Amino acid sequence: MSVLYWPKCATSANYGPMHSDTKGHTFGSCSPLTACDLLQVHIPNRDTKLPLRIRLNQHTLETSDGNRQIFRAELCEVLLPSGRLTTLERDVICKVAYGQRRIDDLLREADFYNTKLLSLQGTVVPRMHGCYQGNTEDGRTAVLILEYCGEELAGQLQYYHLTVRTQAVQALFSIHKAGLLHNNFDEGNIVVSRSANGGPRLTLIDFDRSVEHTCPSLQEVDVHGIVPYARMPGLHPFQCKEIRAAVQYHAEIWFPRSFYIFDKYIPEEYTTSVEAVLDFTGIPSGTTLENARSLVQAELDRFAKTLAERLAMDNVYHNIEKEMKNVDCRAGL
Repeated sequence: MSVLYWPKCATSANYGPMHSDTKGHTFGSCSPLTACDLLQVHIPNRDTKLPLRIRLNQHTLETSDGNRQIFRAELCEVLLPSGRLTTLERDVICKVAYGQRRIDDLLREADFYNTKLLSLQGTVVPRMHGCYQGNTEDGRTAVLILEYCGEELAGQLQYYHLTVRTQAVQALFSIHKAGLLHNNFDEGNIVVSRSANGGPRLTLIDFDRSVEHTCPSLQEVDVHGIVPYARMPGLHPFQCKEIRAAVQYHAEIWFPRSFYIFDKYIPEEYTTSVEAVLDFTGIPSGTTLENARSLVQAELDRFAKTLAERLAMDNVYHNIEKEMKNVDCRAGL
């Protein structure tokens, strides 16, 4: 059964690329047999039954309590008893947890990758290369190894080209269809890399807050038939709050079909004039006709401005190619 050789004292390890000669002998501070802790498998790497070894390249994140860390790393197979490494190397992200609460969260995330997200690995979520746990010099430790899928979006999702925003929403719908609420959908958890055809490939990450979910919005729209900047399906917002926030605020995929005033959603056919809105809502008690007309006019102006801004924004192509070059550079591509 596969095990993982994890660098001793990872929190103070020396980072840098791992080198080997043509015979597979390694050079560096961490020999799999002498300078690593041995972690046992929680979920195995599906691609190999050989022991695995991690070489840390970059420490990218640490929580304030130090009990959750993320590393960019290289993953290799170990040939025992020599300690040689195979020529197979993978660029990976290691999510590391210390302390039982953080470990429980990490193992739950790994279980999601191995069950509900299994069919989505390599498409809208990263491939998982196993999850391991055991005692290290840093204490009780768990490590989740994931495919490196690029860098997080540099700007707000709403300012990207429609194809990028649509791809992000479709990925979120796929996760909901798999039975999970992401529970932390934002730009920091959307990473971009270059696809096989040279375009941007978006991947959603970070499922440690996710929960099982039966999404009420899956029947409200055909996720594969999304037509950006058509009217929002239905009069009322999506029942699922996460889907609603994604399409209305993060990605701004569709025009709003209505606006909200005087505790009512105003149907599209009533948004043509102040009089039409007031015919639908009536004049609220305690409000004069003049004041009601003023409030409605201001809301109609805001509504029209929102639609105009979104149309104009669609004509401003966010320079995704420039960002892709930056991703290529950071990724060493």
